[in-house]
Formats: sequence, structure tokens, C-alpha cells
Amino acid sequence: AASRSTIDGYIVSGHKGPYSKTMGRYCREKGGGSLSFKHEKFNAYLYYQLSERRWTISNMAGASRCWMFSQAKSNKEEGFKAPEDQICVRNWIFLDPATRKWKTDKKIKCEKFVRTRFKKVRSKSVKNLSKDMSQTSSGSGKIANPPKQRVRLKEIEENLKIAIEENK
Repeated sequence: AASRSTIDGYIVSGHKGPYSKTMGRYCREKGGGSLSFKHEKFNAYLYYQLSERRWTISNMAGASRCWMFSQAKSNKEEGFKAPEDQICVRNWIFLDPATRKWKTDKKIKCEKFVRTRFKKVRSKSVKNLSKDMSQTSSGSGKIANPPKQRVRLKEIEENLKIAIEENK
């Protein structure tokens, strides 16, 4: 059977203002903390500021200054949630570079995604595959026992379809 590993991250979208380039997919870095994610294309990080109890976006992971942040207004409003669950709150605030004032952007949203990768499955050698195909039942031309490789390929196809549906 094919083995798989999951790599999770977040997709931030909706901002049309000065930080529109920071919108996109943020992926967990190898060796990075569980609450820090790097943008796929730009030098931007989505990370949790434990001291402020909020999610932030900045050009440096863990920085005390940021371009935008998301924070529940009160524990009653959002309820107490673990940092991983708080990320989807919609209270995003960004710093307007022209006025140097904080502004609310209700269109920004952040959604979790999971990407699945499959490791290559060893294929049978051509010689062994031909041998399997030559084993027919009573000369009917049909394969008596389909090669195990076909069963594995069907399993991989099914897992791939599931992964594609999860990432839509």
C-alpha cells in the first residue's frame, strides 16, 4: 500500500489593500514551530503571538511588530479555543501604511488546508508483469488472478481522488 504524509498550513484570503501580496498559502516549515507558517512565494509569515494571544502576519516569524493580526475581541465572543482553532476568526486588523493607523478588514479569512503526498510504489519488473499476464484461466484470454500491482494502483487512485476533494 502507498504510504502518505500530511503537511498542513493555512490559506489567507480576502484582503485587497496594501498587503494583498500576503494573501495566499502559508505552509509549515521543516523544523519550524507548530504555530509558524511561511508564505509559499513571499517573505511573509503567519504565526501565533503567545504574549498577545493572536495570529499575526509579518516579514519575520515571531516578530513583535506585524502588518496585520487576528484576535477575538473577548473570550465570551469566541469562547476559549486553542491557538490552532482561533486562526479562523474573522476579526483581522491591518496597519494602513499611509496613515499609520490600524483598520479592520472583515473580508480577510483564514482557512486550514491539508495536502497529502504519496510515496512511490515499487512497480513490478516487466518480466514479472508479463509472467502474471500469461497466467490465464482455461485459455479464455482473461487473467485468472490480476497482478497485485493493479490493486495497489486502484488504491492509489482512490486516495488521490480523496486528497483532491479535500483540497478544493
